[in-house]
Amino acid sequence: MNNKREHPRFEEKNRVTVTVLQAPEAPHLEHRCFYCWTHDLSVTGLKFCVHSAVPIRALLKLEIAFAEPNVTFVHLGRVMWEQKFEEEGIASIWLGVKFVDMTGDVERATLWTDLITQKIHLKVPESD
Repeated sequence: MNNKREHPRFEEKNRVTVTVLQAPEAPHLEHRCFYCWTHDLSVTGLKFCVHSAVPIRALLKLEIAFAEPNVTFVHLGRVMWEQKFEEEGIASIWLGVKFVDMTGDVERATLWTDLITQKIHLKVPESD
């Protein structure tokens, strides 16, 4: 996993419905849906947890539902990295996904960028 981030991220739990569109290394996963929660988000991607392996480079449809404001975005993304971990005896996997397409129009993509940028600035701790 690479810790050098292209864009700043912020932690926020939002519902995300993940549909595997293409996974040539694991065709049995194609069209399978996972219901997850985001861990962190940026303008160009997100991190979330799954309990089944999804191969690197798999193409995903991501429906990200924010509670505040009440809005849902649909993006296509590629799995760029994974990190396995165990919590309370349950095997889990963090997936890092980079968006390859923000479906919808330019106005919708701008709304995503503006919302994420605003949330990042709200989460920055104040300096003393």
